[in-house]
Amino acid sequence: MYVSMNVPGVGTIYYQVPGLRPGIFSAGGPRPNQELAKPKDYPELILDATTLASIEEAVKGVADSGVRAALQGGLDTAVKAMQRRAGDFVTIKLGSPLEGAAA
Repeated sequence: MYVSMNVPGVGTIYYQVPGLRPGIFSAGGPRPNQELAKPKDYPELILDATTLASIEEAVKGVADSGVRAALQGGLDTAVKAMQRRAGDFVTIKLGSPLEGAAA
């Protein structure tokens, strides 16, 4: 993604915004013990969860409330899609299981 700004007297300035990428997981290549992966029909579950968790953290830092709400809506939709794909024996939720728990 990039942002361009037209600055009077200077011209157009472009800023390349780097994307977040999980560095320790890979969707491709061999998977040791793939037959043990659970759920078996969604071996990329952890990759997708890592990507969405990164996006969730980034969304928290968006300054504009309208943009933040739109991003959150897309994130919620993505989590619901993951949940459908993973099945009933997996629970996928944003945040931490400790959020809201008494300390």
